[in-house]
Amino acid sequence: MNAASEGWGGYWAPSNTKASAIEWYRHVKAARTSRVALNSDIYLEVHYEDLLNDTVRELSRIFSFIGLPINKEEIQSAIKNQAFDKQKKEGGVGLRDLKGKEIKEPEGFFRKGMIDSWKKDLSLYQKLVTWRFTRKLMKECGYDWNEKR
Repeated sequence: MNAASEGWGGYWAPSNTKASAIEWYRHVKAARTSRVALNSDIYLEVHYEDLLNDTVRELSRIFSFIGLPINKEEIQSAIKNQAFDKQKKEGGVGLRDLKGKEIKEPEGFFRKGMIDSWKKDLSLYQKLVTWRFTRKLMKECGYDWNEKR
C-alpha cells in the first residue's frame, strides 16, 4: 500500500506504514470474520505465496471452489497468458470492460511479483510498526516473521 500511495493508488492507499498496516488488518479481519459469520463453504482464502509456489494446484483449487470445470491444459494456458512478466510488460492483458475495451493497469501497478519483497522494501522501523499492528492476525493467516507456514 505504501508503494501504491506514491503513484496509481494515491487516492485510496495510506501513505504511512501504520495506516497501511491497520488497513490491511481491517480488511483481512473483516473477510475472515465473514467466513465464520456466513458459511465457510462460500469463503476461500488464497495466499499469494501458495499461488506462486504451486500455481497449478492453487488454480485448480480456485476453479473447483467456484464450480467451474477446468483441465490442466486450460490452466497451463491461463498461466502462460497471465504470466506476471507478460502482464507487467504489456500493462495488463486479457481483461476487458463491459463494452469489450481492453483494460490496462495504471503505471506502477505491477511491482516485483515476488514473495516477501516487503522484507527488503521496508525499513526495520516499518517492519516493527507493521508487526505491531498485524502480528496476531498474520499468525492466524499462517505467517510469522520469517515466512508463511
